[in-house]
Amino acid sequence: MVVEDYVLELLPKLLRHIDSSKKGWCIDIGVGTAKFYFKTMAVSGYKTLAVEPLPIAQVRELAMALPHTVLEQACVWHTDGEVPIYTGVFQEKELLDVSSIHQDWWGVSKDSKQKMVPAMTLIHLLEKHQIKSVTYLKVDTEGSEYEILTQLSKLSEALHPAVVEFEYGGGGTKQQGVGGWEDKYFASTLQIMRELFELGYRHLSIFERENDTYVQKYLANTQSLESIFEAHFVYGNILMHKAAIDIATIQSPSVFQRMLNKINSRK
Repeated sequence: MVVEDYVLELLPKLLRHIDSSKKGWCIDIGVGTAKFYFKTMAVSGYKTLAVEPLPIAQVRELAMALPHTVLEQACVWHTDGEVPIYTGVFQEKELLDVSSIHQDWWGVSKDSKQKMVPAMTLIHLLEKHQIKSVTYLKVDTEGSEYEILTQLSKLSEALHPAVVEFEYGGGGTKQQGVGGWEDKYFASTLQIMRELFELGYRHLSIFERENDTYVQKYLANTQSLESIFEAHFVYGNILMHKAAIDIATIQSPSVFQRMLNKINSRK
């Protein structure tokens, strides 16, 4: 089972744990073509904003059918206007899930198509939808997570999400140093973590695909961020939050509980 399945099983109870009154918005930046976070967020009863520059028909239909859900067809970027996005290719077939703004991303090849899409800053996105509070922010944008998440420092503290989730790695292992582990992209992942730490996000959970690994850290006690990622790691999702949340003690759904029974959990 892929890491997204574990997080999606956990998400409804995690949301209730951090925002039982459902005051804040849940934002899914980089919806993709499957494993829809925005669907789980909306079904859980939260105001939900789905952001996707290349939405498939199923995403459009879901956004229209789900309660209190808005679809923004755009990229979140560090400028407003338009940007080129390169369609993803995997094993010589189009795979929109690995499309990227970055032409040197591992999912972009000579067979990729360039498309111009609307772009807006994170601040513009929140202002457009009159969002005053964010419960959960998930970002999976194939290499541009850094350009999005470093904008959090420009927001008022009231707009800081309770939980920030973003993807790392992809396209190989850390040891291989390819794909999302290339120096440029891995350095961006570490910089996101440093900047979030400076904003008060001291607690971290990692869901790693390889061997269904789960890592939990209090970053104030962590000397080296890079050492958190082991050589065999492939890709996964990082959750960072200001308040202490012991995810393992949340009344977990059965799938996540099965994962907890076999993961390598590090405190």
